[in-house]
Amino acid sequence: MHDFIYIFDFNNQSLILIDISRLTYCKTTLDAYLAYKRDLMTQRLTELMKSIPEGERSAYREEYMHKVADAGKIPPPTTDSVTISDTKIDFRMMNYDTDKYTVSLNGLRVEDVWIAPALKMNDDFSWDRYFDFMAALSLREGDLNLMTSEIYRKLLSTGYPLRRIMYTSIGNNEWQVNKLEEKNIPDYEFYTPDKCKSVTLQQWFAKTAEKTTRYDDYE
Repeated sequence: MHDFIYIFDFNNQSLILIDISRLTYCKTTLDAYLAYKRDLMTQRLTELMKSIPEGERSAYREEYMHKVADAGKIPPPTTDSVTISDTKIDFRMMNYDTDKYTVSLNGLRVEDVWIAPALKMNDDFSWDRYFDFMAALSLREGDLNLMTSEIYRKLLSTGYPLRRIMYTSIGNNEWQVNKLEEKNIPDYEFYTPDKCKSVTLQQWFAKTAEKTTRYDDYE
């Protein structure tokens, strides 16, 4: 979703959504976002029920409402066999030593990750809260399945990842930290661009739904 910027505040659960192409933004909270998302799903149920045979409606409604309740929640960890191997290859990035690990699912390599053991960020960064926001926005769901597995969480507890290369059947996806510094971040760095127009959650969901129909690669 390269047309969007997301700003999370882990402390107060606030969320700023910015649509670069439309120059619009929406300020909300994680709870409000999820509540509206689930409300839209519930509203859609009325229309869906019209196409369900009368004798099957009760079961369908129950199953659908379970999906509504689970919408935006962190997905269960993958049930595939996850193995993480230390390659014993060290690499220095931004003045930090990193250890390279290979992550495999059912014996197939799916990721290389470089962990900096000296970077302990537990006081400043919460992976659990990060996963909450990513799940709510339906971002990188397959990645969340892997990262929330017990063995991957254990790896994250040893240091912070400075680089990741994810391997898929349709190509590779690379992620890397390019700059790292410790400082107090002023509030103005989290303000929305001057030219952006504020929109409501209702308007935001309407526009992003429209983009879904126009872009095949919409995540």
